[in-house]
Amino acid sequence: MGYFALGWPKKFPLYDATTSGLPSDDEILSLKMDPTNQYLLVLTSTCIQIWSSGSIRLRLASLQLIPSPDNQTPHNTIVSGSWASPSSHSNESDFGRFLICLKNGTLFAISISHQNASTSQSNASDSLLYSFFNSSSTTSTTQSNTNHHSITLTLLHTFQLFTTPSTVTAVHSAINGVLIGDSSSTLSYILLYHNNSSVTPSSFTPSVAWSCNVTQLLSQPNALHTLGVPLKDSPSSNTSTRAIIDMEFCQELNMVGIVLENGVSLILGTYSCELSESAPSIHHGGRWLRGSQSSSIAFEPQKMLVSVGLSTGDIEHYYVGVPAGDLCPIVRRFSLSGWYFEPNDVGPAVVLKWSADGTVLAVGWKLRGLALWSSSGCRLMWTLPQIGGTLPMSARGMSSLNSANNNQNRYGFQHPMESGVQDIEWGPRGLFLWAAARKPLSFKSDSRRVEREFVEFALMKSGNVGGSCQNEATRLCMIGSDRLLFLRTATTGSTTANPSNTKNNSSLEHSVNTSSSHRNSANAAERGSSSADSLDWQHIPYPSEYLTASHWPPRMVAVNDSFNCIALAGTQSVSICNPMRSLPKWKLLVNSNSSTNELDSIKVCALAWFRSVLVLGVELVDSKTNQLNYEIHFYSKDLNFETSKRLKSKALSAKPLLFD
Repeated sequence: MGYFALGWPKKFPLYDATTSGLPSDDEILSLKMDPTNQYLLVLTSTCIQIWSSGSIRLRLASLQLIPSPDNQTPHNTIVSGSWASPSSHSNESDFGRFLICLKNGTLFAISISHQNASTSQSNASDSLLYSFFNSSSTTSTTQSNTNHHSITLTLLHTFQLFTTPSTVTAVHSAINGVLIGDSSSTLSYILLYHNNSSVTPSSFTPSVAWSCNVTQLLSQPNALHTLGVPLKDSPSSNTSTRAIIDMEFCQELNMVGIVLENGVSLILGTYSCELSESAPSIHHGGRWLRGSQSSSIAFEPQKMLVSVGLSTGDIEHYYVGVPAGDLCPIVRRFSLSGWYFEPNDVGPAVVLKWSADGTVLAVGWKLRGLALWSSSGCRLMWTLPQIGGTLPMSARGMSSLNSANNNQNRYGFQHPMESGVQDIEWGPRGLFLWAAARKPLSFKSDSRRVEREFVEFALMKSGNVGGSCQNEATRLCMIGSDRLLFLRTATTGSTTANPSNTKNNSSLEHSVNTSSSHRNSANAAERGSSSADSLDWQHIPYPSEYLTASHWPPRMVAVNDSFNCIALAGTQSVSICNPMRSLPKWKLLVNSNSSTNELDSIKVCALAWFRSVLVLGVELVDSKTNQLNYEIHFYSKDLNFETSKRLKSKALSAKPLLFD
C-alpha cells in the first residue's frame, strides 16, 4: 500500500458570494506552503491570501495587492510568489517571510507574524499591509483558542529586479532567498536574508546576489561540452522561445533544474548550498536532460532522481548521480497511453510535485486531469474517468471544446481538475493535496466568473511509509489527517469485541489466532480469492488532543504482531489503543510529575512493539548546551501510561531510524 484518497475533495473559495469589484477573470496562480508547515500562501493575479495548513483550513489574512481592476495592466499583475527558506544559521524570526513577484519585475518582500492584542497596535506603521484581530473563541471540538491574537502582514521592502522589457516567468525558493527566471532566460538569485545576526530584517535590503543567462551559457562551446550532448539547434537562434518556464532548486543535491520555452531541460550545479553573496554560485558542472518537449521539472533527492514533464503528457525520470557533464540516463517513464489517453486529451504535464517522503509524485496536466503516481509507476489516484475516450470534454467525446458547457449540463457532473491544473502543493507529511484549476478553455469574461477556489484531497498513507516499524501488521494500517484505517476481518472483530477474553490464559492463543487470521485474509486479498470479502476498514478517530496545533500532524504508527496494540506518535506526544475493542479508546502518555495530568511533551523518532512492550526512540534537548541526545524507552501496555511507569531507558549514540 502507498497512498489513496479518502472521501470527496473539499472546495475552499477565496471570496464570498457577495464579493464585488474584483476582476472577473482573476484565477489562482500559485499554492505554496511555508517551510514551517504552518501557512499556505494562495496567489491570484491581484490578491494574496494566507491560509492555515493544519488539521483545519482557515483564511488568516487576505490582501488585494492590485486595489482596483482599473489599475491592472498586462505587466502589473502577480505572476508568482515563494516563501524564502532561511539557512540553519538564521534566527527564528526569519521564518514567515515570502516574496511576491509582478510580471514587470517588481518584488515585494512581506513578512507574516502573530502578535498579541497588547502589542499589535504599538507596532503599527506605514509598512503595515494587513492586520486581522481575532478575539472570538472557535467552537470547533477539534481546536480551541482563547488567546487574543492578530495576523499581521508587513511590507519589508520593494525591489525592482530589472528595467528591460523582460517579464518574470518562474519563481522558486532557495536558501536565504529566491530564484527568479525571466523571459530572456536570465536566472537571478535574490538575497533576502543575511547570515550576520546583527543585521535586522528592516535594515537589510534585498539585492541580486548573482545572475546568469542560460541561453548565453548554452551558446558557449565549452559549456555545451561540459553539459553533455550539444544542441542540434542552438536556443540563441530563436529569441522568441528562450524564456524560463519552470525551474526548481534542490538544496540536498545543490542543483537547479531549468526548463526553457523551446523544450530544453538541463541541470546546473551550485558551489555551495548556502548560496552566499560573496562568491558566484553557478558553475558549468551541470547535466543534460532533454533537447525538446520538456514542460516541467521536479527533483526527488532521496532517490537521486529528477522528473521531467513532457508536452506529450508523459513523465520521464532521470538519474542525476552521474559525473558532471554527462547525459542523465532515463530510469522510468510514466504514461497514460495504457489507459487509452492521447496527448490531446490531457495536454502537456505542466505541474510536478514530489511528496516529502519521496514515494509519490503528483502530476497535473494543462488541459485536464490530476494523478498521483507511486515511485514504481503505479497510478494511485486519478481525477478523470479511468478509460480514455470517455471524457465528456475530450476531443473524441465531443465535436469541439467550445461546447464544454453544454456537455457539463448533459452529463450533470464535472470531474475535479477537468479544466486543467494550475498548481499543486502537498500538505504536512503528505496528508493533504491542494490543487488549483486553470481557467476553462470556454471561459468568456462577459458571461461568468472564474471559480476562484482551491481543492483539497484528503489522503491516507501506509503506516510503513516513512515509519520506523516495517512489520506486516503495520502495513495493514493507514495514517490520515484525523483517523487511522485498520484492515481487519469482520469475524475477527466480532470475536475480539469482548475484553474479558484478554484476562484469561487463552489470551495468548487468541492473539496468535488473530494474527494468523489477519495474515491469511491479507494473503487472500492479494490473491483475489472469495475469502477477501470479509475484509473491511475500521475507522479509528484520533484523540482530540492530536488535532491541536501542538500535536498535529501524526508522524508514525506501529502495530504489534498480535494485532491488538496500536501506537501512534504525534508531533510531541504518543498514545496507544486496542483496535480489537468495539470502541477503541486511546491511552495517552501523560506527565506523572504534573498535577493537571497533562500530556508529556515528547518527540518520538522511532517506535515499535515487542509483544506487549512499547519501544520508543526519543529525542531530548539538553537545556544547558542545546545539544540533541537520544534514548530508547520501554513501556508496558498493561501499566498506567505515565512517564513514571517506564520500565527501562538507555542512551543511544545516534538518532534511531528503524526498529525491528
